[in-house]
Amino acid sequence: MLRTLTRMLAVAAAVAASSCGGPTGSSSDEPSALTRDQYQASLDVAAGQLQDAMRGVKTARTSRGLASRLKSASRQLRAAGASLRKLPAPTAAATANSSLVEGLDDLAGQASINDEVCGGASAVTELSRTAGARRIRSASRALASLGYRTRRLTVRRRPQSSRSLANGRVIARSGAGSGALRVANGGSSDAVLKLSTSRRRTILGIYVRAGRTAAAGGIPTGTFRVLFASGRDWDPAKRGFTRKCQFTRFEGDLHYRPGLTYTLTLTPTAGGNASTQSIDESEFLGH
Repeated sequence: MLRTLTRMLAVAAAVAASSCGGPTGSSSDEPSALTRDQYQASLDVAAGQLQDAMRGVKTARTSRGLASRLKSASRQLRAAGASLRKLPAPTAAATANSSLVEGLDDLAGQASINDEVCGGASAVTELSRTAGARRIRSASRALASLGYRTRRLTVRRRPQSSRSLANGRVIARSGAGSGALRVANGGSSDAVLKLSTSRRRTILGIYVRAGRTAAAGGIPTGTFRVLFASGRDWDPAKRGFTRKCQFTRFEGDLHYRPGLTYTLTLTPTAGGNASTQSIDESEFLGH
């Protein structure tokens, strides 16, 4: 009887020690790992944030708009990385999840404007070639090998494009007349020359390839400002260049009378007397 009572007291003491958090009953505060379906749902949300960020950059139409879209993309990418960082990913996916978070953070830091890029298409291309994008692609492949859906959870590496229009292509016209214009582009970049009124109405917009000469007629009588944009990779959706953009205005106006023809050179030439000055993109666009 005494031995039985002794055993009962020993068991009670062990239970009490366990309930008080003693070494035999310590518990972990770490959350349980997500199930495969739960983690997949989190990856789908991150993929949506990633694609929204890149789409926003790609559709930017002006340099100022691009700067704003890049800041927004950076915030979205950091938010996606922060959400994944907090997750108790399944054990098998933990390493890939950490790499994915690092890639999103890296890409967020690289989403910034620079002098080389002035259009959304080229900005996305540059981002797709960064270390952050490479890390995201690698993590995406690792997760796919574990059976997760990652088709949208990646940044496809894009080739740098150099789109152009036909030399002499008229991209804008307003009014009609007997005046003519001949434009020689001696520079190394394509250009678009515009004639506009004092109220910023475009009379003529003509595309002139690098090292080429183009001409257009049908210009009405009037006094017009001369502006031109130069750059590389013409984006039809943006109606402008996406790399190395420069915007310039001739200081003197052109005064057209019936039948008058002007010849302009877009690079300094011996004997030339037309001064130019750099302008903001918004002035060229007529905003």
